[in-house]
Amino acid sequence: MSNQQEDVTHPYALNQQVVYNRIGIEIAEQDIPENSRIIKNRIEREWTDYCHHVDPHGTFPLQMTSQKVYNFMFYQLFRSKNSGTSRALTNFNGRDYDRVLAEYSIHLENYTRHGIPIPHPPEGLGKSSLHQYRAYLRKIHASHVAENLTSLPFELVFTERCKKLIKTGEMRKTKQDRENYKEKVDKVFGPYHAVEKMDDVEDKMWSRSKKIKGSGSWLRNRFIFLYTTAGILRSESLFRAELSDFLFIKVKKPEDIHSLLLMITQIPEGMSDLPTQHLDETKISQFTPALGKTNHGRKIYGRATRHKDVRYCAIGALSFYLTYRFFITDEFSSPNFPWTNNSSWFDVKLLVTPQIPIENSSATDYTKPMKTNTYARSIKHVLGDLGIVVTHFAHLGRQLGAKILEMLEVESEEIRRLGNWNPSMQDSCYSTKLPMKPIHRLAGFTTSGGMYYNPRTAVTVPTSLQQATPIGRWVFNAMNQVKTMNSNGGQLYTAQNFLEFLTELNIVFLQDMATMMIEHPSRLTNHKGFEQLHILRSNDFMVR
Repeated sequence: MSNQQEDVTHPYALNQQVVYNRIGIEIAEQDIPENSRIIKNRIEREWTDYCHHVDPHGTFPLQMTSQKVYNFMFYQLFRSKNSGTSRALTNFNGRDYDRVLAEYSIHLENYTRHGIPIPHPPEGLGKSSLHQYRAYLRKIHASHVAENLTSLPFELVFTERCKKLIKTGEMRKTKQDRENYKEKVDKVFGPYHAVEKMDDVEDKMWSRSKKIKGSGSWLRNRFIFLYTTAGILRSESLFRAELSDFLFIKVKKPEDIHSLLLMITQIPEGMSDLPTQHLDETKISQFTPALGKTNHGRKIYGRATRHKDVRYCAIGALSFYLTYRFFITDEFSSPNFPWTNNSSWFDVKLLVTPQIPIENSSATDYTKPMKTNTYARSIKHVLGDLGIVVTHFAHLGRQLGAKILEMLEVESEEIRRLGNWNPSMQDSCYSTKLPMKPIHRLAGFTTSGGMYYNPRTAVTVPTSLQQATPIGRWVFNAMNQVKTMNSNGGQLYTAQNFLEFLTELNIVFLQDMATMMIEHPSRLTNHKGFEQLHILRSNDFMVR
């Protein structure tokens, strides 16, 4: 019996190995982003329905063979694109499959007999969709290998013929665009036009935030737009960011007049509870979305500083959004809030739609991430009103940031580092993650070697005024409690770091709001959201 247990060919041992293999696959898959999960489930369902259609009586109909995989990819290449979102769960259409294969058999006969070119569908799948099918077929094949259903390597299943199908799909788009006279102002040149109208985009978003119904949502959208531009970030990277992910430092070079506040984002890995590292005259704000585009497991970083023009300042935009949000939601304001219990606040998301608290209402559950299309729909409406042509609405800020730096003649290597494109070993392991030149340029400091001179950041704000804001009413008391607990071995470093960041952001709010009132007074006229903040009408705050 002992010999049988040790023999890996014994049926029991084989079955157990299949279980272990399956567990390994499921663990790897369970934390993938939701969008990837939707696509994976759709393609798995399509493959299953396809296999049952072409091999309904087979002993193992789902088995991958080179012929079945080729015919499946052939159909994807020559079928028409489905209407609606490609991420929706759809059934494989057996009739359409039979129709496509029959039609292209006729096309081949017409080509060989009469020289009539074999046509492509007017609206076929694009390159990215075809690559998705290959990627998820590879995952399905890996599951079959893990379950001992096949021993063939993927290269013998997804053969050179399949690769040529994908290559054909890649090449046909350019030809079809020319034949169909498709607009030439596309995702490559569109963002250059958007750079010229960036101030109009920001102004439109601010104007929409003036209505009482949309104040919180549009202040949030404005922050996303400005930060994704300044940090060359994907908006999806922010959707799952949590308030507990913030760190902060201030940097002052010898030639700078004022200290430079930086905001940094680590993506996608989580932040460990370590004491804040104190650097000479330095403050960095950092948060760590747990999900998003993974970049093959690497950490990527978003970075920004306070802009010379208060209208385009991503950090100021965050201060406006969070101040208004906390005024509406009343989060964390209880003097008995359990900061000692990380589970009570670690999962609270950065980006939400602020709602007045209603008991037992799911609308005020701010631990749930935004839907990925929420921001894209909003920015699409703004761009449509302004007549700006772009194709990737959610990535507009990332595209704008890169184009602005190109126009300012910043070296491509620096742009690459700020945008986290293909980081090198040096970037990943030894870099400070702070490419200061592009950070300065995107903040408007393009002369005098990028010297940081920003007078509004040096305005001293009285403590009494800080304590009168929606954040200040509770943050100082909470911070004192947490610091006291930490001095007694509490190790609540994340809580202390977050609260210290909010005190700094609270000062930014008062400085930038005062600057906005002086330099752009019409912006606060009839702003139904900020009219509710009594501090802005107080004698202590009055701007003269």
